[in-house]
Amino acid sequence: MFPCFAPSPIMPVVGASVFGALSLVHAWLAWKKKALFLLMNVYAGLAMTAGMLIRCVLARDNSRPRDLTFEAMSLLLAGPISVLSFMLIMTYTRMIWLVTSPEQRNLATLWLPPAFQTTLIATPQILADTIIFLGSGTLVIKPPPRYMAYYGAVLEAIGWISFTILVVRFVCMNKRNKWPIMDGESQKKAQRLGLALCASCALLVVCGVARVFERRDITTLQDLHEEEASLMSTTEWPVYTFEYLPVAAIMVIMGMFYPGCYLPKRLTGFRLRVKGLIKEDEEKRRMVNTDKK
Repeated sequence: MFPCFAPSPIMPVVGASVFGALSLVHAWLAWKKKALFLLMNVYAGLAMTAGMLIRCVLARDNSRPRDLTFEAMSLLLAGPISVLSFMLIMTYTRMIWLVTSPEQRNLATLWLPPAFQTTLIATPQILADTIIFLGSGTLVIKPPPRYMAYYGAVLEAIGWISFTILVVRFVCMNKRNKWPIMDGESQKKAQRLGLALCASCALLVVCGVARVFERRDITTLQDLHEEEASLMSTTEWPVYTFEYLPVAAIMVIMGMFYPGCYLPKRLTGFRLRVKGLIKEDEEKRRMVNTDKK
């Protein structure tokens, strides 16, 4: 089942307890704030909990061959970080609509068209996840093409690094500039949410780089070159440290600085009503022009 090490039956129990508790906290926050897009945090926590429980069962008999149970565990433990990345992308694009005026929503300020930011940032992520899924040999393609999952992990890591640069740049810009549509207190709240996003994105990058090494090692082990594999696949602790722990840390940060507490209700739906937001901006501009007259 786990060819290079004997998995611990205790760590999955601890992980399942932590992620189960985080799932309950995020479910309560999502219900309290009616933030539909933040239900992705709940799914991530529940998937990690189920995956950890399955890992605990499999750890008790490491001699059994890999089967559908192992593949289900792999999917449950690999998917949540991608789900959380989508949540961070949606939080970032909604924060932009919160803090910027219509005149500032342009390519020079944001580097991307504001109406299509979520799609443009999320598309490489969807493509990378698809490549990883097809290349992992789980349920679809057996045997999978060589290095396919590795290249998907590289694309995923590049996408997360690019997104992190985008977020850090905007947060620094937000701290340096005083957006005219926000008062002092709102500005401070936006900065706190921005810093939470930066920290979460940094953890996302750590996880993405770790997954690149893990996918490379899987291919190395398939070629029977175990001496060339790194600690990511020959020992158990790096997986918990660099893949599972960042997922928990992101959920903790997003629980402490819950986006639903910072964003108005019009920005917390699962689907962002761009046309409605543009119409609201036009109405506000019209009211300002009327007041000036």
